[in-house]
Amino acid sequence: MAPYVNWIESGILVDAIRVLGDRHVPALPLYDGLLVKRKDVEPAQEVLADRFAARMGGVRPTITTASAVETV
Repeated sequence: MAPYVNWIESGILVDAIRVLGDRHVPALPLYDGLLVKRKDVEPAQEVLADRFAARMGGVRPTITTASAVETV
């Protein structure tokens, strides 16, 4: 079961990255989420939720965010 769940999750992330790329929003996969610029958090959340719902029969996920500490 676990490999199938991992396959679904990776497909959702790949779909989201492709859609964001089409919208010129850079995104990188990071474990079980996406790394995006702060200004792109809301569009990334919406795309990720849409791609999740498309693969999971309309179920919308709860998405949490975390900000990285900036270093200079």
